[in-house]
Amino acid sequence: MAAAPWIIDTWVNLIRPAAPERRAAAENVFGRYGALDVVREGTKPEALLAEMDAAGVALGGLCSSDLEWTAEVVARHPDRFFGIVSPDPTDIMACRRTIARAVREHGFKAVKIEPLLWGKPPTDAIYYPIYAQCVDLDVAFTMQIGHTGPLYASEVGRTIYVLPLDATAGTPPEYVDALVAHTFRLLATVTTAEAVAAAWRRAW
Repeated sequence: MAAAPWIIDTWVNLIRPAAPERRAAAENVFGRYGALDVVREGTKPEALLAEMDAAGVALGGLCSSDLEWTAEVVARHPDRFFGIVSPDPTDIMACRRTIARAVREHGFKAVKIEPLLWGKPPTDAIYYPIYAQCVDLDVAFTMQIGHTGPLYASEVGRTIYVLPLDATAGTPPEYVDALVAHTFRLLATVTTAEAVAAAWRRAW
């Protein structure tokens, strides 16, 4: 009898209750798949583990803007989660300190940025210090691409921006391990094909 597939979910959100001014944008999509309670009440780690069990997910990359909370949940369930840090890139020095602490003190494995939140595509120079730090710390960089489900502009998620090294002709000078992701299957159909085509150029 074949063993059950060992599924890894590379993007598991740990969410605090949304602030009132940001709730409408999130409820637009969370309401479509029956998860308004997550927006309004936040993620309950025990419920998240139950969802993973039901879906056959063995391991999840847990990410949140709250580093300490994420690290606490990962430490409680090290066999089910690995940490992904999701810092604010608009204060680059604080951002770099957050990344360093996440990796060096808590063993996080990746850095995640959602360009839609910051209104700048992955090719923008605001992210270059983050890419360089990922190379230095030997961790992956992950981002959302494609159209947005929440009510944010989708322009910055266009696939042409997916691989910063590809789009900027080799700058920064070293490759960063990039993992692109999308949370909504219907919206990601074309995005997936374009991302694979872009990655193929670097697969030599």
